[in-house]
Amino acid sequence: MKTLIIIGLLGIFCLMSVPVISLAESPGDTDSDVDIDAIDAADIDNILQNLKTKHTLLYDTLMELKQVDPEYYGYLTDELLDYLPDFKMMEQEEPEIANVEADAKAYEIKLDMLELQYHQSESQQEKDQIKKQLSTKLHELFELKVKLRKLEITSLQEELSQLTTELDAIVKNKEEHITMKLKQITEGDIFEW
Repeated sequence: MKTLIIIGLLGIFCLMSVPVISLAESPGDTDSDVDIDAIDAADIDNILQNLKTKHTLLYDTLMELKQVDPEYYGYLTDELLDYLPDFKMMEQEEPEIANVEADAKAYEIKLDMLELQYHQSESQQEKDQIKKQLSTKLHELFELKVKLRKLEITSLQEELSQLTTELDAIVKNKEEHITMKLKQITEGDIFEW
């Protein structure tokens, strides 16, 4: 399960807001490329502070994981560095989806921790209690995943609607487009279509 959680968490790290410009080569540099080798513990702390501000549930879950399994936590924060350039973009493009995804990842981490507790427990009574917690978290995660899919579908429908509108406008003005392209071919740049 840790592998699945790691893969899922890699996606969530794309959702965190990080001041990418401050990590660029120079203050005036607007390129979103980040020099991964230049990132240090302070940068990870900045990322976590941004996470704390925007995705509290995920931040709290990661801090709990840090106490429960520091090695696993360290692995996840190392993986975070590979995704720095994508953080800000995801939140800007789809903030609601980013928020739901962050919550879902928090639940996945909590499930992973509960699974570990369950398998380490020697008492059947404790296992039964953890099993109830697992069931509750699985139900909540299921609802979040459904909500996430609905948001994604809505986003895709909006994009499809916009593309359909654009295509309808192009088809409606077919003769104008063809006349303009014919003129470009016969009088101008033939590669400008």
